[in-house]
Amino acid sequence: QKDWGATREITAGYRVEGKPFHLHVHRRKHAVNHGVWKHYKLQFVDPDQTLRLRLSDLQPLPGGRMAFTLTLDANLDVWSRAKVYQYGVHLIALEVEGDMKLHLEIHGEVGLQATVAGGAAAIAVQPLIHDAKLSLEEFHIRRVSNANGPIVRELSGGVRSLVEDELNGPQLAAKLNRAIDKKRDRLVFAPADLLKSGWWPLSREGEAPAEPLAR
Repeated sequence: QKDWGATREITAGYRVEGKPFHLHVHRRKHAVNHGVWKHYKLQFVDPDQTLRLRLSDLQPLPGGRMAFTLTLDANLDVWSRAKVYQYGVHLIALEVEGDMKLHLEIHGEVGLQATVAGGAAAIAVQPLIHDAKLSLEEFHIRRVSNANGPIVRELSGGVRSLVEDELNGPQLAAKLNRAIDKKRDRLVFAPADLLKSGWWPLSREGEAPAEPLAR
């Protein structure tokens, strides 16, 4: 959401206090809806068929950690809604639906650390994102309701800005790291299960143990 619920104060009346020749006039104000309220939703389209992931550029780092590059290509369904208010007066509401193709490239590192889960020995997988770049490959408007012209361009342009500017670079990397922090309990595995999966490139005998993740 962007500027959803924005308001502006207006004068609702006046209050007079005091005695003759010493009057004080006070303005009464209250907030009213004002501006262009915008709401966006992005949803993957048939991810089992259209979501493409690629892991590359695996490089060993000190302490048994591993640098990586992860690329993602996806099709998204886009929904956006705008409400326009002018000093409390609701002027118009509209919706835009569209299709989007995006490309995401993530650079980071991952390591393993011994821990305990449920009273048993376990291995915690510790990813850390350094950089993330998201680019919008295609964006087609499929449907527009109740409006045309500048307001439609502003709303559709807002979707592009949301993807390319607000959800990109350091901001996106920070969001991804916060999301990882919230799910760290799901990144703890039994050692046998982790080794059996064969996904960890440094799970061979003789490798140095992973260092704790710096915070």
